[in-house]
Amino acid sequence: MKKLGILDVQGLNHDEALLHYFNLFKGPLTDDAAKALTLNCQILNWNVRGLNDGARQDSVCEFVRTTAATIVCLQETKMQVMDHNVVRRTVGPKFVNSYTVLPAEQTRGGVFLAVNEDYFDLSDIVLTSNAITVQINMRADGTRWQIMVVYGPQREAAKLQFLQELKNIPPSVHNRWLILGDFNLIYQAKDKNNSNLNQRLMGAFRAAIDHLRPVTSTLPMKRLHIKMARVAKAIKRWKKDKIGDMRIQLAIVKEVLLQLEAAQEHRLLTAMELHLCRRLKSRSIGLGLAAIEKSRIRQRSRLTYIRCGDTNTKFFHSRANARWRKNYIHCLHTDGGIAVAQQDKEKVIQDYFTNHIGSAVPRASTINWQSLGYNQHDLSDLEMPFS
Repeated sequence: MKKLGILDVQGLNHDEALLHYFNLFKGPLTDDAAKALTLNCQILNWNVRGLNDGARQDSVCEFVRTTAATIVCLQETKMQVMDHNVVRRTVGPKFVNSYTVLPAEQTRGGVFLAVNEDYFDLSDIVLTSNAITVQINMRADGTRWQIMVVYGPQREAAKLQFLQELKNIPPSVHNRWLILGDFNLIYQAKDKNNSNLNQRLMGAFRAAIDHLRPVTSTLPMKRLHIKMARVAKAIKRWKKDKIGDMRIQLAIVKEVLLQLEAAQEHRLLTAMELHLCRRLKSRSIGLGLAAIEKSRIRQRSRLTYIRCGDTNTKFFHSRANARWRKNYIHCLHTDGGIAVAQQDKEKVIQDYFTNHIGSAVPRASTINWQSLGYNQHDLSDLEMPFS
């Protein structure tokens, strides 16, 4: 009952758990308890590493009986053909009419999926190069869900194609989907027993899992956050595949142009070299590598300022000190010498602008506007403060 999820016996001793179990049947069973008792969904997932030997088939059948498995998923069968007799000997007679096989390539790979016909039906079977995908119909209540059994390839190039194959699988319409098997990939470093890690494949595997993981949260903002995070990762992957690293491209363009221009001082460039110079300059200027790099740096500085600019942090003080050092006037050069002290610098600036702008002098005569027919208006209201 604990395995079925009907009883929660955590923290109870043996006698208390038995009492809890008997009390379950004193009244009518709940819908969840009745469904758990009738569905009988026990999944066995196993990399058998070959089913060609009869003794191995017998041992698998014995293990299926011991675990009371109703859904059996086997990988690396190493068999190109599995008939009813092999299936009966491997998993038992209840699975003979409800199974599907992905044949092995010579003696490599091979996937087998079978269900107990007393509890399940199979439909919509799809076989791909590395996986079996089927719809399972539960006879007890008619619930339909999708299961996918995979066996990942060994070569690195084939593994990347396998991950892309997983991403291209359309999502299940009822959002009930189970994927299992032997991926032949490492999700994190602690899953491997040595330090020989392929960080590139680990990152690609994690990205594929994030792509396949459904958004199950019911909070709108949480769902939006998850989707936006996935979009950001997808954009980064697209930029890496389609555009590449702008800094490296720009550095290569500058280096080649520098070498060609240096060579032009000693010899005449060939027609091919001149054409290359024009192409590199058009790529640097016309395609805007320099402008993109400049905008990237500006955007990064803005993001840094948004995160740290308004807080009393070391970053804020360093920016303030840099601005102060940039605007500070250390000294002023004049005909009479160098002004270093603050008062001397103020006097030099005052004298400079006084000589260039001048000062107001009293007027001996002015214009009589009333004689010209212009009336004087009181505009003092314009000097009043306003909000």
